[in-house]
Amino acid sequence: MTVKVILCANPSEVSFLYWIFYLKSGDNFDRLATTTNGAQESKIEGGSQRISLELAKRVPVELNAVVQTLSWESTGVKVRCRDGREFSAKYTILALSPTLWQKIAFEPSLPDPHIQLSQRMPMGSIIKTVTFYERAFWREKGYRVILKPCPFLPALSHHLISL
Repeated sequence: MTVKVILCANPSEVSFLYWIFYLKSGDNFDRLATTTNGAQESKIEGGSQRISLELAKRVPVELNAVVQTLSWESTGVKVRCRDGREFSAKYTILALSPTLWQKIAFEPSLPDPHIQLSQRMPMGSIIKTVTFYERAFWREKGYRVILKPCPFLPALSHHLISL
């Protein structure tokens, strides 16, 4: 159950080596799993999209530019898009799931371990949301919250915070 709640995956989908690495990455299990003074406590004012918005103020961002080819050259990276546009940069950030790497032609090709990862790593099927309420309005109406596992979404987890 712990793997399901923390990693949003069934234990059979997570290697034991990764699980040990994950546990070691925090000071202890409680630090990784708890909200108060734990890894689940930090929040970004304005939501996590704020990171992208702030980054876009500092570096050029091209929207609606479907990448077709990524080429490494002596001067940096050349990006060719499906619509014919080309961009050159010293660096590029590729922020997508490894399963989608196969949609891009890399020149030179990615190293074999990267290719194997993109072919064998399944795409995740979870969306994590955190909702905050100014007050516990359900209590004012006489309701109590009862959270139960969802049988058709086995990795579903609930975490309720009222301020």
